[in-house]
Amino acid sequence: MQTHEPTNGEILEALKEYSGTTNVRIDQTNVRIDQILEAISDFATHIESVMATKVDLERFATKKDLERFATKVDLERCATKADLDRFATKADIQRIVTKEYLDDKLADLRGDLILLARKQNRKFESFVEDLAQDGKISHTMADRILSMQPFPKLTPELLKQ
Repeated sequence: MQTHEPTNGEILEALKEYSGTTNVRIDQTNVRIDQILEAISDFATHIESVMATKVDLERFATKKDLERFATKVDLERCATKADLDRFATKADIQRIVTKEYLDDKLADLRGDLILLARKQNRKFESFVEDLAQDGKISHTMADRILSMQPFPKLTPELLKQ
């Protein structure tokens, strides 16, 4: 029986083949590890966005705060998890309309209304002036009508009075 001893070339070839498959497996493992790390990073980002901050936690009652409640009646007045579910979230608070926003909107609307009133006032002035020119009303009456609010048109005669 003759045993075949592998040559150095055969051993080297076998090692190259084994290292090639090992490298492929390592590369596949690295890809999987990268995917897992990316998923963990995404999850951590999500958790950070919904978790309370240190400042938020400082506002919560501690065990020491709760120890001051001596009776069952006092404890019944505490907020429960169900009660906390009814409170506004950070997202809700961000959607609340502020006084500053409403003041700006009211100022814009007031300006729009004044522009409309001035436009109507100009039309009315033209109408009264046309009536006075056609002799339908006297110039004195036209001046008196035009001197009325909201946007009076004062003539020199009315300024003397």
